[in-house]
Amino acid sequence: GNKMKDRRYGLGFDFYEDGILSPGCYGHEGAGRSMLIVDPQEEFVAMSFIPTEVPWVSESIHNARAIMWSGIL
Repeated sequence: GNKMKDRRYGLGFDFYEDGILSPGCYGHEGAGRSMLIVDPQEEFVAMSFIPTEVPWVSESIHNARAIMWSGIL
């Protein structure tokens, strides 16, 4: 079965609704374990690029995001 939660998208961006990010955060995860996240409430923008030939692994995005946002909590 599918273990992914339903996600809301608009204009190509993902609207994040998890515990560590502020309400209204949006961004996009892409190939090569890359991400862009904009947090309007905190006035914070984060990007990461993790070069690899290995297929997408959620921990590479979620752990990097947790480390970045822990600095503003």
